[in-house]
Amino acid sequence: MQVDGLSKIEVFIGNDLKTLDGTVVYIRCPVIGIPRPRIRYLKDDKPITYSEHLKLDSIGSLIVTAATLERKSNGVYTCLAENEAGHVTMNTTLHLLAPTKPSFIISYAPPSYQYDLRHKKGTLKLNIGDDSTAYANTKIELRCPVVGFPFPLIMWEKDDIILHHGDRAYLKENTTVLHYKLNEQDGGVFTCSATNMAGSVSKKTVITIKDPMPPKILASKYQVTIAQNMSSTILIGIYAKVLEGSTLTITCPHLSEPLSKIVWRLEGAPDLFLETNPDIEISPSGYQLVIKKVKGV
Repeated sequence: MQVDGLSKIEVFIGNDLKTLDGTVVYIRCPVIGIPRPRIRYLKDDKPITYSEHLKLDSIGSLIVTAATLERKSNGVYTCLAENEAGHVTMNTTLHLLAPTKPSFIISYAPPSYQYDLRHKKGTLKLNIGDDSTAYANTKIELRCPVVGFPFPLIMWEKDDIILHHGDRAYLKENTTVLHYKLNEQDGGVFTCSATNMAGSVSKKTVITIKDPMPPKILASKYQVTIAQNMSSTILIGIYAKVLEGSTLTITCPHLSEPLSKIVWRLEGAPDLFLETNPDIEISPSGYQLVIKKVKGV
């Protein structure tokens, strides 16, 4: 068990404990037996000499007052319970940690953008310190990976204004991840600050709002004749004379920001006719449509 920044902590014998240097530690050792067992404590296999810093409370728990590295309070504490029928022991290892200043975990993962074509929503994932562009109505997931002991208090700001968990800002994973929905005016500077008793650090990310680009198909119109039984590729927009039985691939190069969804339709045919036709294949991206065996009309 690890405990961050408490002045007093109780631990039951048999459980190990990592805690802050200077913590008051109560080691509880509940026992049963007939007749009632006597309790003795050892530290590192040696009988404990009780003092101002090592003493028992009224119920037989060992109190390590102000456990510190300087007093060599680290170690293995043993509870020994014995009566006329026998004895039993159990250990707890106490490990004291000095405060460490917060620091950011280095991540080499670049920003990533995902666009849900169905719901027309985008999500931008990035780490604090990485600048990026984004579109209006995009949800950003800004991660602030930090370490430190005690674990730091995390504070988020946008343009020097503190962000609280609410309608547009959601704080998750011990507040180290900020979810925020951008609007047209939300370009700005996001700051993550991490603070504990050993110090404070902060990092910034600049988000710039970018206008989306409407879809544009990159094709021209002209006529071409294709020889019989050849596998050929043409651009959408071309008028083609194709002999029956040939294989034809039609491509649809386009530009847009964010990426558009491509939907193929055959004039006069019902919706999903092309998607359900066994002689038609559409690439996962929608960029290409392949007619395996061209049939005459």
